[in-house]
Amino acid sequence: MESFAKVCPRCGMRFDAAASFCQKDGAALRLAEEDTDPLIGQVLLDQFRLEERIGVGGMGTVYRARQSSLGRDVAIKILHPDLARNPDAVRRFQREARISTALDHPNVVRVFLFGQLPDGSLYLVMELLRGRTLAELVRVESPLPVHRALHVATQVCDGVGEAHGQGIVHRDVKPENVFLVTKGRDPDFVKVLDFGIARVLRGDDATAATQSGLVFGTARYISPEGAAGERTDARSDVYSLGVMTYQLLCGETPFDAGSPVTLLMKHIHDAPPHLKSRARGKHVPDAIADVVMRALSKNPEGRYDDATELAEVLRMAAQRAGLDVVRTRSGSSSVSSMAGERRDPSGPMIRERAPIAVPSQTTLDGAPDPFGTTGGTKAMAIPGRRSGGARGTITTVALAFLVGALAVGGGAWAVRALTAPDPIVLEAEDLVRRADVALAAGRLDAQSAADAGEEHVRALTDRLLAVRPGDPDATRLRRAAADRLMSEAAQAEREERLEDALDRARRALALVGTDAPASEVIARLESVLAQPAREAALVVTPETPFAGDPVLLTAQLARGQRIDEEDRPRFVVRRGTQRLGASIDATPGRDAGTWIAPYTFATTGRYRVKFVAGDDDDEDRVELTSEVDVVRSPRAPTSRQSDPPPVTTQGAYVPLHAPQVIDAPAPPRTQQLAAAQQPQVITPPPPTVASPPPIFPLAPPPPPQQQVVVEPPPPPPPPTPWTSGG
Repeated sequence: MESFAKVCPRCGMRFDAAASFCQKDGAALRLAEEDTDPLIGQVLLDQFRLEERIGVGGMGTVYRARQSSLGRDVAIKILHPDLARNPDAVRRFQREARISTALDHPNVVRVFLFGQLPDGSLYLVMELLRGRTLAELVRVESPLPVHRALHVATQVCDGVGEAHGQGIVHRDVKPENVFLVTKGRDPDFVKVLDFGIARVLRGDDATAATQSGLVFGTARYISPEGAAGERTDARSDVYSLGVMTYQLLCGETPFDAGSPVTLLMKHIHDAPPHLKSRARGKHVPDAIADVVMRALSKNPEGRYDDATELAEVLRMAAQRAGLDVVRTRSGSSSVSSMAGERRDPSGPMIRERAPIAVPSQTTLDGAPDPFGTTGGTKAMAIPGRRSGGARGTITTVALAFLVGALAVGGGAWAVRALTAPDPIVLEAEDLVRRADVALAAGRLDAQSAADAGEEHVRALTDRLLAVRPGDPDATRLRRAAADRLMSEAAQAEREERLEDALDRARRALALVGTDAPASEVIARLESVLAQPAREAALVVTPETPFAGDPVLLTAQLARGQRIDEEDRPRFVVRRGTQRLGASIDATPGRDAGTWIAPYTFATTGRYRVKFVAGDDDDEDRVELTSEVDVVRSPRAPTSRQSDPPPVTTQGAYVPLHAPQVIDAPAPPRTQQLAAAQQPQVITPPPPTVASPPPIFPLAPPPPPQQQVVVEPPPPPPPPTPWTSGG
């Protein structure tokens, strides 16, 4: 049978044919072809007939249902029964579900009804969406063109911002929770899903790092405070929106890792790479990239207050870049008299659509509360979020004053006062424009300005704050400049230019006043620079190498000394005056300022190892030398030689060569007698070089030839003198 041939009747998870029970809930598995959902065909609440199962997730199952009372299709999500057995989960679900039904925005999925079924299962009745998730779009079309990416991102911000306005924090903003549908001519109309429902799974006190099934999907987009298990608010959603916008613009998220825990640690500790440093993010306009990088600030105080502010700033940045981003207005229960197009003086072209009036009796808003309670939803306070009611009151009072002035006869003065440009506003707008130009040109402060007279971000924002204290554009510009300086500091630290890194970190801190990441970098660099300077050295590991064993050659450069691959860094090994083989190419080591290469010394003895980078005539040529004593390995095998055979003179001497007869006059008799008294030493000729012995000799080789000493015969007796009388 094929893989995943069995399915769990409770959670819908699929398993291999060999499995018998679900690993999640322990239910007995069924064959996939025999799987029949018992809820298909049932009618819930006397009006919702479940017709098709369209999705199974970690929280529950989603069905397409037909609402007979209105003749429309809806989506019904039925949560797992395990959640219904947890009183805390049920209470949180009720609270979050009531809040979700109060959200009324075109970019938020509508929740019509919620409650508990007779078996205790929790359910949600929502609008049925036909389209695809943003995660599916990113997988096949990422990165998106800048105008399309901002069109999607600002819609998500609008939907999440509507929730922030009512005190709701999404806590799980990611492409999987963004749905794209076709609406009119717009194929990328956004619907944000699952407001607050994911919180039911986690609970109020749990952290994302402990949730099975949600960790990896969430870890890629979670805020630093969320990854650390700290309290989250609307600014945490802003961080997640920044990660998602970053991904739409360049095709990758700021951080990537092989495990969820590593991702969480990167969100907490690592500075995100600047968007324009990515290969596919260089085309993003500077103003837009700076907005995204501010949303990714480690400190929540450095981010935008909520998603609504992020959407407005993105639209302003798009306008400065010459892009037109459409704004989606919040829905309303009554027909608006304002429709068509208008231009907002503080933003790009705004196309507003008049909302459609729907009679209240045709919706489920007036249905009785399934939990038996009544009353509206009380909004929760979000840190840094101003109430919209106060703005409405101020606007009403201002309009009433204007109408009274016109009625009394001061109409001309009132019109001039309303339409005349404010010089302070004009000056502030001019300073913002010039500061944006300076930021795009990299003139962040006096040190980065090429000429002393050039304008830079710090000086212009000082003047802007003097004109309008607390101006948000000044804060934005200073934060963007500080983020760029911190990015340069990180690059300088990787290149071992620690003094430059410290200088840039201090300048970044001077721009923003207080910044925990910058302060940490400054403290770390000051501590490193306070230590004794590192000297250049060539190190062989192990220090006493064995012949035949591999070693690691490491060239450690002095602090501040830098070479690259164009200098052809290499090692040269010599023994005495002889160079052994070709040079060995070096590669960058794991530690900054180190170059390494493997090598094996063949025999014992003293060697000289040299590291060279650069040509002979190069002024910056680097040379390091080290003497290495290579010893015999204790693991090397030893060979015992047999003792030489004994030397003997016994036996007759057989000359190797025939004697040579030389015709010469015989010496006198007395010389013959004298020579006969001396021993004669006969030395055989030197042996010839023998050929190598056979692999399997049949007999042991003969012993080496030895010198043979031959004693001369004794002299004959002297002759008897002759006499005549004998």
